[in-house]
Amino acid sequence: EVAPRTHHLMTDGPYRMSRNPMLTGTFVYLIGLCILLWTWQALVFFVVFVCIMLLQVRSEEKRLRRDFGEEYETYCRRTGRFLPFNVFKSHGSTLLISFSIFLSFISFPAQKIQADEVNISTADTTNQTAKNIEIYNRVTSSLQSVADKLPMQELVVLVALQLLETPYLWASLESEPEQLQVFLDKTDCILFVELSTCFALTLKGKRIVQAGDGEHFTIRQTPSVVDANPSYMLLCDNIRNMRYRLGLVDGYSSRVHYTSEWLLQNQTNGILHEYTKDIGVEFEQNFFYMSAHPMTYYQLSHDVCELGRIRMMEEHLNAQKPYFFISQEELRKPEVIAQIKSGDIITFISPRPGLDLAHVAIAYEYNGGMHFIHASYGAKKVIIEPKNLADYAVNGIRISRLNDVK
Repeated sequence: EVAPRTHHLMTDGPYRMSRNPMLTGTFVYLIGLCILLWTWQALVFFVVFVCIMLLQVRSEEKRLRRDFGEEYETYCRRTGRFLPFNVFKSHGSTLLISFSIFLSFISFPAQKIQADEVNISTADTTNQTAKNIEIYNRVTSSLQSVADKLPMQELVVLVALQLLETPYLWASLESEPEQLQVFLDKTDCILFVELSTCFALTLKGKRIVQAGDGEHFTIRQTPSVVDANPSYMLLCDNIRNMRYRLGLVDGYSSRVHYTSEWLLQNQTNGILHEYTKDIGVEFEQNFFYMSAHPMTYYQLSHDVCELGRIRMMEEHLNAQKPYFFISQEELRKPEVIAQIKSGDIITFISPRPGLDLAHVAIAYEYNGGMHFIHASYGAKKVIIEPKNLADYAVNGIRISRLNDVK
């Protein structure tokens, strides 16, 4: 035998409460680990471990009955195999396995929307509310007559001004399963810029067509768009193509989360071009925040596959170096600020390691200076920022300009 035979039956100390106190503690630890990780892999490991330990415990119990006879039987009647309470002592194993099965039902991620289920006819059907339509009709009636005459930069600014006072709502897109959601009556910073840009394209009767392959980012000088009739559903379709990688809704990781990727995808589709390099300097930008903090994101804490896809995208973004930025000191120079135009997309550098950009806004010349329109977390609504750009951009910015649509 691997282990020597026991000559004294331990029934005191922790063995008064459980016949296998070390295993009971291990099970409690693993249950906590399953809840912390919240993945099916952790659940499978837990179930397999419990089954193996139950087989071992039953084998040891046979030997103890043979060695100690009635003394051990009396001990068994008095003390549970794992749990101390009499009501559980004969059912501890069953409870552990039942709990494992329960965890399996609640820890598996929800079914994801497949890419071929999302198209213009189904987009946003759950959010096509009267409020959305009312806002769409209001903005359209105000700007449709001038949309074809204005360049994209000017039209985006006019759309943004139409959306002033829209309430700020953080994390409005988080849902299980992942699906296209469009809100015209509430927004956050990136959704506001995304909506303003897509609204301008829609007013011009243009539908975004994906020009990339998901693997390579390029610089396209003209927008990859086709003609379409302006409508609310066209707006939804443009938002889908701008918000999701290659326009396909296929789980949480298919949504473009890092603003740098949002810029690169839109540059590949010719919607905009980043010109930070022309007036800025190179800096060290790394991407790892989301994968390093999975518990901050519900979907990543519950699905290791989604976490893996996010890591792959972070590596892809890290491979796009170098990145450039314009410092606050440079923004105070008249010759630098003069190069920024109303309608440019301003992205503010994040101070957090591993995170690229903390805020997004639309440049707007106002009261003789360069300000911006944005969904303000502090004001809890869309406003014209009272601070000028140089005073606001403590950590610096990146800057992009919309390409005109013919």
